[in-house]
Amino acid sequence: MSGLKVLSDHIEGPQQSRYVAVYTAGFGIGAGTSYLLAGYIEPTFGWSWAFGINAIGAALAALLIIIVLPSQIPTDYAPYHHLFDFRPVLRNRSAMSYILAYCGHNWELFAFRSWAVAFLVFARSQNPHDSLGLDATVIVAALTLLGVPSSILGNELALRYGRGRIISAIMVVSVLLSLLIGAACNVSYGLFVGMCLLFGALLTGNSGAITAGNVAAATAKERGSTLAMHAMIGFVGGIFGPPWVGVVLDAAGGASVFAWSLAIAVIGLGSALALLSIRFLVENSD
Repeated sequence: MSGLKVLSDHIEGPQQSRYVAVYTAGFGIGAGTSYLLAGYIEPTFGWSWAFGINAIGAALAALLIIIVLPSQIPTDYAPYHHLFDFRPVLRNRSAMSYILAYCGHNWELFAFRSWAVAFLVFARSQNPHDSLGLDATVIVAALTLLGVPSSILGNELALRYGRGRIISAIMVVSVLLSLLIGAACNVSYGLFVGMCLLFGALLTGNSGAITAGNVAAATAKERGSTLAMHAMIGFVGGIFGPPWVGVVLDAAGGASVFAWSLAIAVIGLGSALALLSIRFLVENSD
């Protein structure tokens, strides 16, 4: 979010939304690459090396920040309230709707990416003769990388046809797909993989649109506070989504198609929350 604040401080006007969408989509490149690297490193060197080598990305990012980003504060920067006074953000109905939508988005995004490899391994066990010859980590890397063009395209559609309308449409399809995808576990591994790829693309299809919408909803002087709330509340979904999938999976019996179907349906709750936020807050505030 600090990087997003720097970006939005230096890019104003009609192009700001596109820059924010591209910036947000960059997350998918790093995440997808990390899955791919982990899949190749772990069998040879062990899981600790898989984590350690992937952590080099953070060091490279820090180096890039030091070398490239400007160190000076923008000349027009003038804080007008206490550093931790978030009341103006809470009163901004449109911004809060995007923040709550981001919370739901992170619930499903991190829940799915945390469990995707396990989902695929289980589905493959149900279809031992239909493996496609691809490792689960490669498939998850592919569905994560699909999020890069998906996020940018989703924002472009939002600019053309309306942000609330496009985000809502993506959320509705995501909820429906989360209710259906588990049933494909023991029908066809290829079908299940195809549905996972589609689901992965949909999960990030609204990422750029939601974040760009919040940046646009915030006033210039409240942008830092708004993005701080965007991260703090938004990533609550990312914290609680993955463990709740595990809770439901265990409660439903674990290794069964029924249990996995319920677990995947829990992921769709994130889209349901985001849909309610957009429909009842953004639309009523516009």
